[in-house]
Amino acid sequence: MQNLRSRIEHSFEKLSHFIFRNKWLVLIASLSLVTILATQIPRIVVDTSTEAFFYKDDPEMVAYDQFREQFGRDEIVVAAIRTPEVFTVSFLKKLRVLHNELEKNVPHLNDITSLVNVTAVRGEKDELIIEELMENWPDDNQKLTEYIDFIKAYAQPHRLYRDYLLSEDGKYTAIILEADAFSAEPDTDDTKDFDTDFEEEPGTSGDNEIESGQISNRKLSDKEKEAFVKSILNITRNHSTEDFPIFTAGSPLLAFSIHQRMQKDVPRFMAIAVIIIFLVLFILFRRISGVLLPLIVVAFSMVSTLSLFALFQRPFAVVTQIIPSFIISVGVCDSVHLLAVFYRQFSKGASKEDAMAYAMGHSGLAILMTSLTTAGGLLSFSGAKIAPIADLGIFASAGVILAFLYTIFLLPALLAFFPIRRKEKTRNYSNIFFDRLLMGIGNFATGKPWLVMIVTFFIIGISAYGITKLRFSHNPLAWFPDDDPFRISTTVIDKGMKGSMTLEAIVDTKKKNSLYQPDIMNKLDEFNRVAESMTESDLFIGKSISVVDTLKQINKALHANDDEHYLVPQDSELIAQEFILFENGGTDDLENQIDSQYSKARITIKLPWVDANTYTNIQKKIVAKLEETFQDIGTVTITGMISLLSRTIYNVIVTMMTSYIIAFVVITIMMILLIGSIKYGLVSMIPNLLPIVIAMGGMGYAGMNLDLSNILIGSIIIGLAVDDTVHFFHNFRRYSINTGNVKFSVQETLLTTGRALLFTSVVLAAGFFVFVASDMKNLVNFGVISGLAIITALLADIILAPALMMIIAPTNEMD
Repeated sequence: MQNLRSRIEHSFEKLSHFIFRNKWLVLIASLSLVTILATQIPRIVVDTSTEAFFYKDDPEMVAYDQFREQFGRDEIVVAAIRTPEVFTVSFLKKLRVLHNELEKNVPHLNDITSLVNVTAVRGEKDELIIEELMENWPDDNQKLTEYIDFIKAYAQPHRLYRDYLLSEDGKYTAIILEADAFSAEPDTDDTKDFDTDFEEEPGTSGDNEIESGQISNRKLSDKEKEAFVKSILNITRNHSTEDFPIFTAGSPLLAFSIHQRMQKDVPRFMAIAVIIIFLVLFILFRRISGVLLPLIVVAFSMVSTLSLFALFQRPFAVVTQIIPSFIISVGVCDSVHLLAVFYRQFSKGASKEDAMAYAMGHSGLAILMTSLTTAGGLLSFSGAKIAPIADLGIFASAGVILAFLYTIFLLPALLAFFPIRRKEKTRNYSNIFFDRLLMGIGNFATGKPWLVMIVTFFIIGISAYGITKLRFSHNPLAWFPDDDPFRISTTVIDKGMKGSMTLEAIVDTKKKNSLYQPDIMNKLDEFNRVAESMTESDLFIGKSISVVDTLKQINKALHANDDEHYLVPQDSELIAQEFILFENGGTDDLENQIDSQYSKARITIKLPWVDANTYTNIQKKIVAKLEETFQDIGTVTITGMISLLSRTIYNVIVTMMTSYIIAFVVITIMMILLIGSIKYGLVSMIPNLLPIVIAMGGMGYAGMNLDLSNILIGSIIIGLAVDDTVHFFHNFRRYSINTGNVKFSVQETLLTTGRALLFTSVVLAAGFFVFVASDMKNLVNFGVISGLAIITALLADIILAPALMMIIAPTNEMD
């Protein structure tokens, strides 16, 4: 094993000599590669929608796509207006103006519904009147009061309007806006080559066909969805006043809000990270080359990594926004380990070529192993059922390998090209301070190893109890600050209109015209009543509606508007006739409730926004009731935004379990191969697992939940923490083999590589701490926990690892 390592180290030295003597070839090749890849950057698409969490062939997404093809989008924007009294002349005039402007000026708008144009069904003599509620708005102001009293008497008791367009207490009314399911722009060869597959919503198919064959089969692009939301926000903002306050909510707004914050946060994270790294590198090396060259390597690594998103047609999502800062930190750490040895040898009088060859031979294998272990930790996410997490595992690990390659090839070429002045030997008091600090820590760890172990086990015990307090969560609304307009509006609408989210159910009887049967309509009616009485903790169902509500309204209208006839006709022919009359009245309302064959019925269940965990529990109750009610009639499918959110939390749990196991196994094997001993390879994992245990325990005590952001911490930290461990054991073995003295080997390791470990840990921690600059709570928590875990990992490697060696590795045993 030792001979193999020696050969690999010698190969790195030979590679360094080759690069140094062919610097122009390497520089031109690297620059050409990154230039080609950089051309792909503008084609990156950001997708922050809930569908982005799923693959297109996921059963949940397949069902959701089928639902949208049949009934259109269930993702709606709700614009709710609060007022002491809805049915006044002044208020309804403002409502009409707002409605008309939205209808006229919002692009990609498929449907808009409010009290202005909602379908009203009533009977006059023997005639069924179907019209928009405010279709006959009088021009004569004197008649307005009488007219408003008329529509108020009709609208207030209307079941379909209540808590949908009009709150039960009459203090809120809503405008519902639905975007197009498909783009109005026809497909072109260019869009099929790239935009169709890439800009469509992840998890959906670009091959859907519209029956007419004349509408684009491309889903709304990110820009089109953004234009839809932006126009709504601009119009409602212009109309919102103190006496006409407008609150907007809905899943399209959630995606848009997260997208906007990402556009602001990612460049800011990168800028802060670069500034911090600049300062750390300057303190460490006190050379322009020591600052500039690592940043060049990092820039090449980051551009190459981000271009992969476009090349493989994957969107940049909420989870993957951490990649740029992550690659910056990892790339700098690779360069630091190489430059630290290079400058030390160069200062001793070696030529640039020999100093670089020595540095490559000394640290090349360790950098390779740290890159592989970090990539291995990240690759544990690659099989995740949540698409952005899988993308994080794939593209971040690719970025780590790219950073390694640029460090090994580009950095030596840059050093050969860059003029470097040999500094005169001066007394560097900062280095002396850090050396003394590390020596003091090493002496303490090797002098009192059992005390270190007792304290460690005590900390593990305390942390383990904290871990028991953790719970899984997926609540994107909670990521926003408490004073965020979107969060405030969602809370207001949930309270005033009894919900801003929907769960969709499809009852498929598999038989044409079966919805004419009274028993099916009776069961739909029964389910609506039962569903609205369901609760789960503080969660309630605000409304459950289906085609049966429309049928009952038609029947009432055909019986002289008598409330006693607001019921399901118990004759199939009568039901068929009433539906035909309704369709002939010029409305297309039934298209959103049933299919053209009268075999499928849609049930829309309205709920407030809560944690996905709570949705999971109430969804189980809903599914159980649906299956009980319709077991002899047909199949029931559950879909919609709430169903997707519930499925996400399940996928998160599966992802965490599998990724942690995979990361631990892969990295353990790598450590055993590197150290050349099963015993010491296993022992080396103890310092790597300690930061995860402490981080998770700290989250539990702090009341944090495991969500899509911080659930990644474990595999990421174990991949990064092992970097310090690799460098420590790599150098420790060098000295222990030569001397057979554990204490001496620890001291020499800390003196030679300890300072690099300290500074790279600071760089890595800073790369995570930059996330505290975000307004999003999930990113702040992720940054704080990850940064502290990196610091903990450093302490584990310079305190716990030496203590372990003193206990389990008697003198000469590592020889």
